[in-house]
Amino acid sequence: GQTDPTIAGTTQTWTALKAGAGQLDVRGINGIDLKAYDLEVRLNSASTTDPAAMATKLDWITLNAADAPIFGTTSITDAVDGINADLDFSVMGAIEVAIEDNVLLFGAFGINAQTKTIDDGNGIVVADASVLSFSISGATLFAGAGGALIYDDVTLRATGLEEGGTGIAVQDGNLELAIISEAATAAAPLSWLAAAGEIGQADLRGIDGAIAIARNITFRFNGAATDAAMVSTKLDWTGIDDFNGTRIGTIEETLDLSFGGQIELNIQNNVIVAADFAGKIQTVSNVTDGAGITVAEAQLVQFNLSSAYLFIGDGGAFTRSGDLPSGVVNGVADQGTGFAVTNAALNLYVVNETAGVAATSVRSWTGLYATASQVAPRGLPEGLEIAVTDIEVVFNKATVTALPGGVATKGTKLDWVNVVQFTAVPDVFDAGTDLKVAGTLTLDAFGFVDLGARFDLQVISGVQAQLDTDAALEDANLLLLGLTLTDPLFIGQPGGVGISVGSGNVAVALLSAVPDAVLTATVTTIPSATAITGSLGNATITN
Repeated sequence: GQTDPTIAGTTQTWTALKAGAGQLDVRGINGIDLKAYDLEVRLNSASTTDPAAMATKLDWITLNAADAPIFGTTSITDAVDGINADLDFSVMGAIEVAIEDNVLLFGAFGINAQTKTIDDGNGIVVADASVLSFSISGATLFAGAGGALIYDDVTLRATGLEEGGTGIAVQDGNLELAIISEAATAAAPLSWLAAAGEIGQADLRGIDGAIAIARNITFRFNGAATDAAMVSTKLDWTGIDDFNGTRIGTIEETLDLSFGGQIELNIQNNVIVAADFAGKIQTVSNVTDGAGITVAEAQLVQFNLSSAYLFIGDGGAFTRSGDLPSGVVNGVADQGTGFAVTNAALNLYVVNETAGVAATSVRSWTGLYATASQVAPRGLPEGLEIAVTDIEVVFNKATVTALPGGVATKGTKLDWVNVVQFTAVPDVFDAGTDLKVAGTLTLDAFGFVDLGARFDLQVISGVQAQLDTDAALEDANLLLLGLTLTDPLFIGQPGGVGISVGSGNVAVALLSAVPDAVLTATVTTIPSATAITGSLGNATITN
């Protein structure tokens, strides 16, 4: 079933090997315990006496008893589990390592090397490629002092990690690494690398007053190969059949790096932090917002922070779902003295245009949206309460930078919602607003001042305004500031004389001209205009 691999006039040798061991121990090394379980080793090689020739490996699964009686009984020629012509070697099994009580490790591993043609289905075909893959799965690791493994009473194999010790512990660690290289006979061989992994939990142990835990950590990386002409390419690993069903098999050619997980940190109850996070960096072509902006090639960055809780001060603590020590963090306890942020989120989006050949400028865009349910001090004197709730921050910027090393000027903003390469973009950005900060302020100062008000600050660019008499319209920035009572305002003696305002608002608008990017004369004044309006309702004097 295989094309004749023999080379006339030479002596050739073909070797195939399958070997296994239930357990392998390294003994007699003081302080080091090393075991391997369920080992399997496979090898396929070919050699020739002609140094100018390239020997071809056998496809052993095509052989049967008709070729030689032994081929009818050996697993090497098994149609399902035999050795094919692609394989160079493979090693798989489980490992257990203990170096004193300082380094402890156990988990499954696999190494596989093949030589074959690779086609990623996206335009990259590599003949006679060297394909090396490495994996670790279900791994537990401890590095420090005083660590101890938990063993199964029957199999005597490690199954877990004791809680004690001082150091770093990793549980349910998984790593996949793959390298695909062009044949060594190529003029300048290229190599592509991909890595992917997940960690169930990693934590810092045995340091008094410090807790650091990371959970459900994931990452993906796609490394580019760069040729002599400085042209970079990346593989679409999702199109390579060898990686179907693996983490690496989920990596597309546009991906540079992605990561995510949850973190929790507590330092002496003075600084406590908990948050979910996710990020992605990718290089893509044809970025468009459907509103007139198209970018031929760009690097995109997306970072999301959610369910974030922070306390800085003394005596802080989290509240958790079900009031369980292992429950999900859902708040900052009303205790201690300091500053607390609850249920915060941040969404960051960046597009950086890749400069083309002979480009005279490059464009970049940044969008940021952040929210928080509450920002408030803790531990104030009884009767004094202050908090800012329902906080919202929007930042939107577009920049055009002249090349090489030229002046940066404002550009046209992206319609972020319609950039398909980003996911779950909130519909809060508009073409005019550069910055928006909004929230609700509540204040009760021992009953002498009682205030509830919604505030809103907004900066808008690209406004056309006539700021000089008889002058033409010119580019200006607009600053808007608003304050609206959400609860009646009281200032005075509690239960006595004071001023009460049932409703009210005030608004300020400031227009300011934008100087030219390249000045032709000395600027002595910048035209501006200001407007203020306000109203009060149900204002009374109490006694």
